[in-house]
Amino acid sequence: MRNTNYENTSEKTLQRLAADSSSALFDSYAMGRAIRLAARGSGQVSENSPLVGCLIVCENGDIVGEGFYGADDLKHAEAIALEMAGSKAQNSTVYVTLEPHAHFSRTKPCTDALVKAGVRRVVAAMIDPNPLVDGKGIEILRMNGILAEVGLLEQSARALNRSYIEQFTRAEQNEKIALPKFLEISLAN
Repeated sequence: MRNTNYENTSEKTLQRLAADSSSALFDSYAMGRAIRLAARGSGQVSENSPLVGCLIVCENGDIVGEGFYGADDLKHAEAIALEMAGSKAQNSTVYVTLEPHAHFSRTKPCTDALVKAGVRRVVAAMIDPNPLVDGKGIEILRMNGILAEVGLLEQSARALNRSYIEQFTRAEQNEKIALPKFLEISLAN
């Protein structure tokens, strides 16, 4: 089942790219599409939540799953895309705009779902700045034999998630300028 919603890319160009789905050019196209998917969540999630898009491509270049995180759907982008891909996710490449989380929250860890699905490779645009994730998702994928890469179109993903990223930057800055207890007491007197 070939997905024919190519947005602004010609079919001929996609066929050339799909012929070598391991190429850097194809990777850039796929991540760009994941970023456009993520943007669909804008206005549907709070500014404290990330905008995440996910695209799953099987070995022959067919797009077999896609999804984005939206407030109405508590499933993460990866879970939605994996559900759509079904068994076709095995040995696939997953393009996701934010590192998959590896902790239990409202949902199960996306890393567990990716490992269980048997994906071969995960390309993440950026590391999740949330201290609960912050590289742990990539580490778990690698420990489970999945080729995990980070940094493709990172600036675009960061621009999309500016307010999400800033909440962790502000928290870090507040920790750095916190006064030692004895100074707080002195200043209060």
